[in-house]
Amino acid sequence: METFKMNHFEKTLKISSSLEKFMKSKLDNKLGEMSRKRILSKCYNERKECLNNCGLKWINKENNVDKNMINVSELFTWLLEQVDHWKVMESLNDIQAKIKSHDVTIIGFFYDENSSGAKIFKEVANNYKEYLCGLVNSKRIFDEYNAKDETIILFKKFDESQTIFNGKLVADEIESFIDVNSLPSIVHYDSKYREKIYSSGYENHLYICKSKNDHDFDEFIDGIKNSAEQFRGKMMFVIFDVDNDDEMNFLSSSLGIERDQLPSIIFDGIFGEERLLHKPENPFVTVENITKFIEQFYDDGIIKLILEQDLPQDWNEQMVKIVAGDNFSKVVLDTSKHVLVLFYQPDRHLELEMIMNELADEFRNYDDIGFAKLNLQANNLEVATSPTDADISLYKKETNEHVVYYGEQTKAELKKFINSTLDNSNTNVFYAKKITLN
Repeated sequence: METFKMNHFEKTLKISSSLEKFMKSKLDNKLGEMSRKRILSKCYNERKECLNNCGLKWINKENNVDKNMINVSELFTWLLEQVDHWKVMESLNDIQAKIKSHDVTIIGFFYDENSSGAKIFKEVANNYKEYLCGLVNSKRIFDEYNAKDETIILFKKFDESQTIFNGKLVADEIESFIDVNSLPSIVHYDSKYREKIYSSGYENHLYICKSKNDHDFDEFIDGIKNSAEQFRGKMMFVIFDVDNDDEMNFLSSSLGIERDQLPSIIFDGIFGEERLLHKPENPFVTVENITKFIEQFYDDGIIKLILEQDLPQDWNEQMVKIVAGDNFSKVVLDTSKHVLVLFYQPDRHLELEMIMNELADEFRNYDDIGFAKLNLQANNLEVATSPTDADISLYKKETNEHVVYYGEQTKAELKKFINSTLDNSNTNVFYAKKITLN
């Protein structure tokens, strides 16, 4: 095998000459004329960039190799990876063998491989080097798979054997189709899939922690497949093996929850610009509990305070009550009084905590005003009731009308705000905004 020193750029001419001979022996029976020309063009017209990139890639894989050395065979392999990843498939037997031997095979059925749709498919295919991508223009193969012109079919060795693309022939929709359907409906967090879990376009994940050694594990997976298929594209079901320390430690660190406090079922989703973590009321890993939780979530729009701190025993002993999911409604939505609530982060709102304590002390003899605080770092909020631009909200007695305070966060201004509420004055002068609860 020939190897060359790269002390001077002129030496690339010698590399190109040797590469041309090497390529001719390899390409004639493997690629069409168009791909052959594209490789030659990339080699000669951009050879400096090609050689440098190839050299860098080679060195990264083999740290002990002289960085000034390049191997022609290695360069050839790299060039093949940089040009068309797709290939025209003409043999039905070859296609069937490829589909059988690959986990995922993506085939575009286009009678005219130069049509606008085919060009878009080929461009997208070049972004998915991990999958076998092919283009078919043979009527016999069309008939074998009942395909029409401009059809894209994703074949896979899991779930249903094939999925047909039904969107518009635009890059974004084709990419989304591949991202969603190239993964199983239930993904196991392991070396095969871990990198794709967060790069597949899913914003919502359902983490299920269960031992793969459980006697009912396979039966359990079969039981939740229908739900996983139903919500494919909306929510990814991810299985974490509780007996695998690496998997559980990753989940713990990524969610910011101590391992011994991890629920067995966790929903991790994005709503608006907020990341919300959820756990079902019944945390036991059963088919029934998971199905019920998912159906309620999507059918009823349930978004609760379900990642919540454990209430301290003295939560009710201070003038500013500590609230979390367990007692939020009882304390804050008490219709017998107005309740001023501080939504705070312990490391940012120390001064506001002090102000709330002082205000609660000054109004301690008023029966119709109460004070509470909720730790944002330890609790996820119901979207309908969470403040957006402010950290202080008032929930009015009798109606539970939610008013967000936008005024100056000083003791004097907050005191005026409270007095105006008690006097039934116009709270708008204190830069407040009314929020209607759903």
